[in-house]
Amino acid sequence: MRRSRGRVTDNPDRARRREAVYRTREQLDTARERFHSAIRAAHAAGVSLRAIADDAGLSHQRVHQLMNEPSAASFARQDHMCRGGGRRCRNAVGA
Repeated sequence: MRRSRGRVTDNPDRARRREAVYRTREQLDTARERFHSAIRAAHAAGVSLRAIADDAGLSHQRVHQLMNEPSAASFARQDHMCRGGGRRCRNAVGA
């Protein structure tokens, strides 16, 4: 076994688990973006924020926040970057 910065690098079980976590995170991100897009589409169709919130099980404040957030598509893999200076997060998948 080879060590890289104190970590074992050729453990196949760990690699499979890491890949499973990565795939699950991708699915979660896709589902979240579809959910937010549906909320934006409902608002664009004239549904009130409170009605959307009631249907989605959210507060009207959270729906308002979602309306003002840019879509996830505009973030090129931002979930893998730290907020502090753009350094890679230690706990990010694939780090």
